[in-house]
Amino acid sequence: MEIVIASIICSIMVSVVTSIIITREYMSVTQNEVDRMFNMSIKLVEGVVKMMADRFGTDQK
Repeated sequence: MEIVIASIICSIMVSVVTSIIITREYMSVTQNEVDRMFNMSIKLVEGVVKMMADRFGTDQK
């Protein structure tokens, strides 16, 4: 169940960031804001991956 929830959260975050990157010029969003959102999304995904690795006793080599 945790994997499903984590996957949904990661998918939503990546979708939001991708949408902002694609439509940034139309929304007048600055590059710094896009970079900040992208970095936050990457950190969230990394955190979820580490949490799942700790939960199931596996880790990337």
